[in-house]
Amino acid sequence: PHDGTSWAPLVPYLPSTPLTADLPATGRSSPTSADPGTWLAAALAAANTAAAPLLVGHSLGAATILEHVAAGGQARAVVLISPFFLQRPAPWALRAPFAPALLRRATAARLAGTARDAALDGATEPVYQASARNLRRGGVARALARTLRRTSTRAARGRLQQLLDTIDLPVVVVAGDRDPLVTATRHPVTVVPGAGHDVHITHPAAVAQSLRRLDWPFDFEHWLAQPLLRRDLLWPWADELA
Repeated sequence: PHDGTSWAPLVPYLPSTPLTADLPATGRSSPTSADPGTWLAAALAAANTAAAPLLVGHSLGAATILEHVAAGGQARAVVLISPFFLQRPAPWALRAPFAPALLRRATAARLAGTARDAALDGATEPVYQASARNLRRGGVARALARTLRRTSTRAARGRLQQLLDTIDLPVVVVAGDRDPLVTATRHPVTVVPGAGHDVHITHPAAVAQSLRRLDWPFDFEHWLAQPLLRRDLLWPWADELA
């Protein structure tokens, strides 16, 4: 249920300001009858980008990017964060008939726990609070549950895995070790220690470092400015980094 504001923790680590978008019917955006690839192509056309973009997608957004590229859409490279079709399927409860009611009652803390992410802090809590509010918007919880049911089938997951295997672009996959990949891919994979499903929210500097594989420059001082990374991984060197 994250919207475009969920990328806010990552933005300070990037060399330029990215364009962000909500997926239709899952954030603040209205539903659409267009297929995901067509929707993204239209969004990029409206943004009037001068060159083929570097596309970064999280979870369901990763599938949207693959659909766009498979349909011949423009991209110079792709970063897929927690691509759900390479991970364990969504919990059964989120795909059950009662899932919309369950989602509408979700709190920020419950959403973070479901994503196997760290406890909320000052940087991450506003993102999950916004997501909880989104789920209480009319139709959002129902649309999300329907999407989770549709994309969790063996056929849907297999099709996306095949698209990823055949993509002819530079690709980097990023996943947390708390929500690991269960299906292999031929593309480079970055595993972020201590991270769950929402790596870009809880460990943004690690995601930014992954972008360096695609020639997007990155200032390594940002590692030291990330509290969760220092706590979960860099703590043995706390005195030296102080």
